[in-house]
Amino acid sequence: MRLENADTYSDLPLPVAHVVLRCQLSQTTFRILGSSAGSTSADEIVAIQQQTEQWFASFSST
Repeated sequence: MRLENADTYSDLPLPVAHVVLRCQLSQTTFRILGSSAGSTSADEIVAIQQQTEQWFASFSST
């Protein structure tokens, strides 16, 4: 699919959608970790897991 033909396939995600979604998840993870210097606490891991589960839940289940 070409970007200029995106309207023809409006029910399909854009070819670059996976990059945007991965970036969103990476930004959320980075905000939780902040400037941790190589050591991640159990609380941070749980927070990342919760955020990841919320991120997945945000997708429609159609």
